[in-house]
Amino acid sequence: MQTSHIVDQAISNPLTGQVQIPLDFWRTALGELINRANQRLTPFLDALNPSEAARETGVSRQTIYHWIEQGRILPIWVNRHPFLLKLDLLQVARKVEREEAAQVTTATKGEEDMV
Repeated sequence: MQTSHIVDQAISNPLTGQVQIPLDFWRTALGELINRANQRLTPFLDALNPSEAARETGVSRQTIYHWIEQGRILPIWVNRHPFLLKLDLLQVARKVEREEAAQVTTATKGEEDMV
């Protein structure tokens, strides 16, 4: 998604590279402009609301909102409600799953080294 790169560059911390997008950002003129561009560039056929997204991925709605705030997934806002493309959502869920598995593996390895 092209607009996600714009958001990353505009909002990321230049020192850490981390993205933290306050949900209020999407109510600003820039947020609304990016959202309109995103709506035009994105097919809306498989869009899910946060509850549907949570069920689809097996996480909580709060986790979905956390992913949005982290910039992991770029929502399409319609009447101030976020919608997520199913393909993007599943990619993020798989990436988070791999990251968590790597953390567990690293933690387990560290415990074995201590023994």
